[in-house]
Amino acid sequence: MTPFTLHPAFYNQPIPLTSDEKAAPREVLLDFFQNCPFSEIRRLLWQSVEAALALPHSAFDEAAERQSLLWFYRSVEEVLEAAYLLSREQNAVKK
Repeated sequence: MTPFTLHPAFYNQPIPLTSDEKAAPREVLLDFFQNCPFSEIRRLLWQSVEAALALPHSAFDEAAERQSLLWFYRSVEEVLEAAYLLSREQNAVKK
């Protein structure tokens, strides 16, 4: 068992964000996307998936697990794209 399943109430909320960051989450997004080009984010995300799928005896040996990982990858990519647009929107409002 992982700590995530043993303590779901704790892990089912933002943990590393400060109270200021929780109050202004778009600022966190803006800072992230200003410091990390989107092309680099995509590259790192895809390399993580490739590594997970290429390793022998990984947690993704079963077809259903690989399918779940690929669904997760696509979903995270969509969330990152939405976050990117929100951060740009926030940046435009500031100017």
